[in-house]
Amino acid sequence: SLAGQASVVHVGLKYEGFLQPMNLEFGGESGTSATKLKNITKVGFRFQDSLGASVGTDLYKPKPVNFTAMPLRVGNPQLLFSGVKTEDFKDKWKREKVVYVRQSSPMPCIVQQLVIYGDTEEV
Repeated sequence: SLAGQASVVHVGLKYEGFLQPMNLEFGGESGTSATKLKNITKVGFRFQDSLGASVGTDLYKPKPVNFTAMPLRVGNPQLLFSGVKTEDFKDKWKREKVVYVRQSSPMPCIVQQLVIYGDTEEV
């Protein structure tokens, strides 16, 4: 029910979007890193017409991406961002590595590309 009269009402269900690519595979000096320890140091994200995403290697502790490029006039909506955002990571060494993109606000989030920088344990 609505608290008052309205001529236009937008209604929807709460939804959270998640992007979870496959387990990351870095090439190592001695071959595949499939069973080796890996560490992510930086990730470049290419977004298209997006706002409000969070990123990280832990799904429950993502880091918000700052899409604000410049101050806007009061009363105007935030402009959608298209381009690359780079985030540094202080990560832990693990055998299974995944980068998550999470969208929990009702705004668009289109991820076109992930460029991942990391290290592989060489045995």
